Amino acid sequence: MRALKLIAFLVVGISTTLHASDDWIYIGSGNVSQVYLQNSGMEADINSGEVKAWTKSVLLDGGHVLGKHNYACAKNEHLKLESYKYDASNNYLSGGKAKPVWFSVIPESVGYLLMEKVCTTAAKQEIDKIQLIEGGYTSDAKFALILNSFGSYADTVLMMNIQESIDNIEW
Repeated sequence: MRALKLIAFLVVGISTTLHASDDWIYIGSGNVSQVYLQNSGMEADINSGEVKAWTKSVLLDGGHVLGKHNYACAKNEHLKLESYKYDASNNYLSGGKAKPVWFSVIPESVGYLLMEKVCTTAAKQEIDKIQLIEGGYTSDAKFALILNSFGSYADTVLMMNIQESIDNIEW
């Protein structure tokens, strides 16, 4: 019973620390872990609609796994690039480069929530760049590329921007 309380304390302590950090965004919980996305360092390729990002899974035993993934937004697929496992004392256990195999993202899963956050963030950044540089959506070719590359995630960003504009109108 004491060991179970200690494990619960460690998990809560680690997850609270991660949640409080500005660099890690809490995404959700799975059967064996709580999953976070690194806020900084996402690398988007507008031409392919792919985004690379780091995740951290805090395991129930107090250990954690760091993973770098590649998300193909329009295809709803992901590829694990690297994975590193650590114990509760932050000692490296195993890991390295992963076998390059694309997987479909399972609807209603933590993986889907990760994909949604990564792709929506990347699409928003690209759409914001057009607005900032050109003062609006004047570059039809670049805007079409964003819509094609990021698929429904770009549509979601546009709907959020439209709603925000409506909310800011003084009636």
